[in-house]
Amino acid sequence: VYNFMSQRANVAGLNADPIWHGVEDKGEKGLFFRGRKLDDRMADWIRCARILHEKGIDPYQVWLEETRRRGRRAALSMRMNDCHDIWDEDHFFHAEFWRSHPEFRLYPAARENGYPLDCVSALDYTHAEVRAYKLAIIKSVLERYDTDGLEIDWMRHGNNCGLQNMEAGRAAITDFHREVRLMADAAEKRLGHPVQISARVSAAPDDAFARGLD
Repeated sequence: VYNFMSQRANVAGLNADPIWHGVEDKGEKGLFFRGRKLDDRMADWIRCARILHEKGIDPYQVWLEETRRRGRRAALSMRMNDCHDIWDEDHFFHAEFWRSHPEFRLYPAARENGYPLDCVSALDYTHAEVRAYKLAIIKSVLERYDTDGLEIDWMRHGNNCGLQNMEAGRAAITDFHREVRLMADAAEKRLGHPVQISARVSAAPDDAFARGLD
């Protein structure tokens, strides 16, 4: 299983911001995002992803084809609510959807109540707009790639609906998976082989249920 995105995708054309979106290249001075210079490790990541794009090379397509050539199945993985560096609104990790829609985050006014920051700032899947945004990405992935499956990763990170709205969250996420399965069914017809959908959830059923994952 190979992860292709956190909040942003490592390739363009997936209904998601590519990792280099909004990054300014100042040559020897380095790469900058929102006026702030990126460290060398992040800059190298962005440069490599952009160079591959400019050369017309999709690393995930290459990986899928090579894995299958070696006689093994290959699947992609999508992080559903990545919250790395979420405390920094101006970090380049964040998708423009997240940055421009604070109203779709969990508990936008509850930081003072002691919730962990990813509880407060992760996207809330009880909002239809959030589900539509993520489904559009999944649809583009299943239409673009010849994959044997797609892992829906709910644990990186694991807060996806508000505590006061957990029952609605369970219903919303279950319906979300029904939509994903229909997309996978369409991909199976096009590709002529099974496309499995898996969900990464807590290993403890009670904990998964408490997080809105029924």
